[in-house]
Amino acid sequence: MTEYAARITVKVDPSAEGELGDIIYRAIDKLGDGVQKRAKRVAPVKSGDLRRSIRKVTHRDSASKTTAEIGSDLDYSSHVERGTSKQAAQPYLRPALYQTTGKTE
Repeated sequence: MTEYAARITVKVDPSAEGELGDIIYRAIDKLGDGVQKRAKRVAPVKSGDLRRSIRKVTHRDSASKTTAEIGSDLDYSSHVERGTSKQAAQPYLRPALYQTTGKTE
């Protein structure tokens, strides 16, 4: 999907398929929406391309695994997030993920 992405994955017991799987899918999808929205809000803006390129895709890899992937397909997106030897990091995905999920680094 992306050059650089944050992923939220939930694995459940395969015997919990059906309605529980649907509930988990909707919850992960909604959580991914929140991460995407925050990432767009905190992404540094020079041309606006990075901010506009941030997307979210939610998918089931199997009956027991649901993943929301949030990120950008721009080739420089990871350089902005992590920095380079010539450019300081300007994280936008990790802070968005941590703020949305309540997790700390």
